[in-house]
Formats: sequence, C-alpha cells, structure tokens
Amino acid sequence: MEPPYSVLADALSKYQSSPDWVQALWLVAVPVTVVGSVACVMRGVTAIVLALLARRRGPEGAASGAEIDWMAVPGEERAPPLAARRIPRLPGRGP
Repeated sequence: MEPPYSVLADALSKYQSSPDWVQALWLVAVPVTVVGSVACVMRGVTAIVLALLARRRGPEGAASGAEIDWMAVPGEERAPPLAARRIPRLPGRGP
C-alpha cells in the first residue's frame, strides 16, 4: 500500500532540491510577506477603531489627540493640528 500524498512533504523536498539563491529568496520573502500582511491588517483595525471613536463622540468629529495617544510611537513628534499648519496655495488659484 502506498503512503498518502503530503503537500508539505512535497514542498519541503522541492525546497531542499532548489538552488541556494532560491532558498535564500524564500527565507526572505515569507517573513516580509507576513510582516506586510500584519501591517495592512493593523492599519485596517486602527481605521475601524478611530471610526468607532468618532462615531461614539457624535457629529463633533473625530477623537481628540488625547484619546488616540495610545497609538503614538514613543519618541516621535506629534504633528501640529490642521488649523495650525500653513497650507501652500497654488499660484493663480483663489484664496
């Protein structure tokens, strides 16, 4: 009787028989893909949480900076509020 086919065993044998540069490419590509996927999911979760906070506050708008400080990166400067930013105007355009 023949043993059942295993996709994992087949992939491992193909990996072991591939050239060194292909093995190195797989060793880099898989973690980069996982980290990128986690970053995309976390960005989506952050957007959903901020939308829920803004919805909970009502029509006044989004959550204040104090409510989203848990998302701040330590040692990173906070951006000034939009009202304090100087927005450049294009020449030939209205005010």
